[in-house]
Amino acid sequence: MENRYDREERRPEGSPSGGSDPKDAPAAGDFPWQEAPGGQPEAGWGPPEGDRRNDPPPQAPTGQGTGSAVPPGNGMAVAGFVLSILALILCWLSLIDLIFVVPAIVFSAIGLRRSNRQARPHRGLAIAGLSIALVAAVIMIVLTIIYISVADDVIDGLDGIEHLEELDDVREGSGNQDF
Repeated sequence: MENRYDREERRPEGSPSGGSDPKDAPAAGDFPWQEAPGGQPEAGWGPPEGDRRNDPPPQAPTGQGTGSAVPPGNGMAVAGFVLSILALILCWLSLIDLIFVVPAIVFSAIGLRRSNRQARPHRGLAIAGLSIALVAAVIMIVLTIIYISVADDVIDGLDGIEHLEELDDVREGSGNQDF
């Protein structure tokens, strides 16, 4: 079988090679992409016998089948990723952020397990969701400790103010008494 790309370019009979005269232009059927005057490509210019690259793709079977050819998604991984982003944004709310952190960790872990075991997509989203949720949990814990420390200092400061007021009351009361 002859390779169609190893052929020399055919020129119409009597045309000078390299001429730029429009009447010297090649006629239809002189190149592989052009059809011959009869509507059929010239012999030798078509695909080799048995070449099925240009055939239409096979049709899917009709009737009752297994469903669509679309593989199942991984909604748990996507949900875990979205919840982890929300947890990171709202981590300054401290303990209220647990509403987002715990489900983000759980959903991301389930999504990662499904992507590993069942060859489901979005493995990267599951890993990112798990990582972001863990970072949000650490930030939430640190901020909770800071909030408790600040609240303790404020309460101690208020106790000190109450103690000073008691001392002022004692001083004022002792100055008015007769000895």
